Amino acid sequence: MYVDYLTFTVGQLYFGIPSAGVLEINKNLEVTPVPGSAKFVKGLINLRGQLVPAMNMHQYLGVEQSELISQSISIILSVAGKLVSLQVDTVGDILPLHESTFESVPSNLSEASSKLILGGHKLSGKLLLVFDCKQIFPSDPQVNQVNQLNQPNQPNQPLIAN
Repeated sequence: MYVDYLTFTVGQLYFGIPSAGVLEINKNLEVTPVPGSAKFVKGLINLRGQLVPAMNMHQYLGVEQSELISQSISIILSVAGKLVSLQVDTVGDILPLHESTFESVPSNLSEASSKLILGGHKLSGKLLLVFDCKQIFPSDPQVNQVNQLNQPNQPNQPLIAN
């Protein structure tokens, strides 16, 4: 069975995510910082009237950011009914990859890494790391407050929880 992966880079790392959850790709969207948010939450994007959290993937993954990258590229995803923007360095092709080239994460990889990476596809000359998009919304209360901005406000409920 084949799965289509949208490829992207963060630093020197080469990632893929299933293209089915990708809604759009944009360059240089204005990001408004959110005070008190987690370090990897770059801020919020106003995407046609909907507030979308923008995740700085360098911070999220602990990868140093190159000063040579002057523009940000946003991959807008729908994950578990929520929108999120992944701020990445470059976006590549959509690759149809067969499950036979996929290997699960080795058991000796750190627990933090194995939560983010589902495994990899061995390609000619490089390894495509399959990023687990479901891990974007962790149980961190600061991130959950930002994610609440992404949901319609319910009557008699504050927009941001205290």
